[in-house]
Amino acid sequence: MRRFAPAEPTINFTVQDSHEQEVLITVIGSDVLEFEGNRQGPPARGQRPLRDPIEVVVDAARRGMFANPDTPPWTSTAELRSKDVSAVQTRQTWRVGFKHVDLGVFRVVMNILRSRFLDRIDISTIAPEAGMGRSQIDLWNLRYPSIRQSTPFLLDYEMPDRTCRDRYLQIGFAKPLSNGITKAVFDALDNWTWLLMLGGYPGDNIHPTQSSAAPEPAFLVDPNTIEQAFPDLFLCDDDCYAAVINYAQIVHRSVWPIEALLIR
Repeated sequence: MRRFAPAEPTINFTVQDSHEQEVLITVIGSDVLEFEGNRQGPPARGQRPLRDPIEVVVDAARRGMFANPDTPPWTSTAELRSKDVSAVQTRQTWRVGFKHVDLGVFRVVMNILRSRFLDRIDISTIAPEAGMGRSQIDLWNLRYPSIRQSTPFLLDYEMPDRTCRDRYLQIGFAKPLSNGITKAVFDALDNWTWLLMLGGYPGDNIHPTQSSAAPEPAFLVDPNTIEQAFPDLFLCDDDCYAAVINYAQIVHRSVWPIEALLIR
């Protein structure tokens, strides 16, 4: 996804300490022209189109992946309210509304943007939804989004001896999956893997340009089980799995019962 390490951009981050707010995200730099929808012509041979990074985050937030741990995941969401692109100025602006999100989502957003070839990144609150006069959050001390303390299904997590490859997760459902539910879960896992491929979850003291993953497409192990595997590359903090766990709680509650989520 990256050609070589970009220079560190100028960053302006003025976001309020609120789980519900509207933010304006503006970036300037050459990679604006590489985002899907902005690029002229196909990507290089063998490469996938570079998805719009903020749309990836919004899609994940809509699925409850960044839920505030103090509220149920199914109450968490986001909305892309507007988007403006200037190819001449290599500038793109997104207006995004977040609701009931873990503030760690902004660490993921900033990591993804810092991994691109950008000269400037501005993220600021423009409309707090839950009151005025709140303090600003400290970007550099944010933790990654977490999970609720308990899950309604078995969570079987085991740290492997080798963390940078041969990683996988399996979602075991209580009954055979329909074609429609299978596709919906596949789409959600594809959304999640884009967060990793775009550098959203580097480990501590690792620059986002050094973080990525090489997922295989999710597949059915058997009629009740879906697997998402990373056989060759997984350079991500394991906190990234919280997004899948939060999403799985929504699926279990409203879509299809889950018996277990296994992470290796």
